[in-house]
Amino acid sequence: MDKSEIKIYNSLTGNVQTEKVCGGAMLNWAYSTRPGRVLLETLLKRIFFSKICGFWASLGLSAAAARRFVRDNNIDESEFERPLESFRTFNEFFTRELKASARPICGEKAALVFPADSRNKAFENVSAADFFYVKGQRMNLEKLLSSAELARRFEGGGMLISRLSPLDYHRFHYPLDGHIAARRRIGGFLYSVSPLALRRNLSYLWRNKRVLTMVEIREGAFMAMVEIGATNVGSIKLLDSVGDSAVKGAQKGYFQFGGSCVICLFEKGLVRFDDKLLSVTSEGMEYYAHVGQKAGEVLL
Repeated sequence: MDKSEIKIYNSLTGNVQTEKVCGGAMLNWAYSTRPGRVLLETLLKRIFFSKICGFWASLGLSAAAARRFVRDNNIDESEFERPLESFRTFNEFFTRELKASARPICGEKAALVFPADSRNKAFENVSAADFFYVKGQRMNLEKLLSSAELARRFEGGGMLISRLSPLDYHRFHYPLDGHIAARRRIGGFLYSVSPLALRRNLSYLWRNKRVLTMVEIREGAFMAMVEIGATNVGSIKLLDSVGDSAVKGAQKGYFQFGGSCVICLFEKGLVRFDDKLLSVTSEGMEYYAHVGQKAGEVLL
């Protein structure tokens, strides 16, 4: 298999498929070779590099690239809330909204839903999990959350990692109902969060800039949502504030230009993931799903 390809289980078709990563050859070079890693550490991970790319994506001349992107990648225009021709820049297209009918939200009261159109991995016990993108990798909750206290709160709990590729709808939504209790931005770099990079070093997830939101699901029981920026994703835009309600399936925010990642953490005993999602994860693959599809259930 080409090193720029990965295996995913597509829940929409029920098939395992090979996915070619956008810019995969460049990613492999940057993260796997000595000269590539020099460029990575001196330029690619820097926020100003992504800002330059973001500046281009906000120019009017980038609109034509959006139309080519849709055509070349067979993206379904019928799902768009606005016609493709109305997008004045690539970023307007990239942060597009979809028709509500295009992404129905699972109506089961206890359902936990996927927060984005994404490739997912789920772990029943994040503290014991050691098979993320290669065997032996462990999640460092204290560094991810930038807090030893929060790390202790989520020790032994469930984790859902939802990776968005550049081809995806780039708005992220709440997977459960709750109340927004706290939020903060955590500084960092902008490494890639592609499996091609994470196979080399899982720590890119907690070395990147990110936003942490604490959502109280029921009295005294919390979920943490962490949106992680990545190369060419210089902006994480949020649509609500501390004190607001979190409504399952409602938009929380969006990423501008590029691939990115959302991590949801649940206190021990709060949720149970679907068996197929756990099985696919244990086989070393990612589970592709749309926002609003059922990922598991809350243990009320």
